[in-house]
Amino acid sequence: ILEKVLTEIEEIKKNTKEIPAAKPVTAVASATVVSSNTLTSAAEKAASRILRFNVNNYDILKTCKKVYISDVQQDGSFLVTGDRRYLSDGKQRTETFHILFKNSATNNSAVNYNAAASVTQDYLNEYSFLYQLSKKPQLSAMRTGNLVTMRTDEPDWKMELLIDLGANKED
Repeated sequence: ILEKVLTEIEEIKKNTKEIPAAKPVTAVASATVVSSNTLTSAAEKAASRILRFNVNNYDILKTCKKVYISDVQQDGSFLVTGDRRYLSDGKQRTETFHILFKNSATNNSAVNYNAAASVTQDYLNEYSFLYQLSKKPQLSAMRTGNLVTMRTDEPDWKMELLIDLGANKED
């Protein structure tokens, strides 16, 4: 899965070079907006961000130090990546995650995505929720308007991720 995600990321990078940069990538959550351009207050309000990221009632978002969400590409795909710092077994741990959302065909007003996750850790921690997420096959998400939801509802592993792509984000 990691190889697939990395290949798709490279594909997006290649496609992004061909598309003129209309909007900068912005940082979300508690981080400041990252941009080479000065953003107006209207543009700041339209910035993408994660609204909710819970696994088994644990708030992953609170442990994220930086989160970046790419612009939605012409094919509808986008990437969410972030740096996370958390406590495990009494030790401070760090990891970086990438979740790639690729557009899949749909017949209704919602947009469906196939998603793939990968994680890079300071050292292997199989108990990390993001590590466990990266091992999940066939993740899917749904977009309605500017909101993207990805959920799992397994008996022992429940996740809810809610992303606001911003008011100005369009396919």
